[in-house]
Amino acid sequence: QRKNKVGLLQNDQGEWVSKSEEQEKMVTNFYNDLFHKLDIRDAFCLSQCFPILDETYV
Repeated sequence: QRKNKVGLLQNDQGEWVSKSEEQEKMVTNFYNDLFHKLDIRDAFCLSQCFPILDETYV
């Protein structure tokens, strides 16, 4: 079975990065920044959307 691979990623300075360790850091930082900016914890607060279950439902 064939696997998809990323050969190069372009960083914020416009440089192409081929080392997998650097690419991993870039991807991790991208998603950390993305979800930090969205403040996703507040966007998906569902605690008031469902009833509280008591022991009869468990």
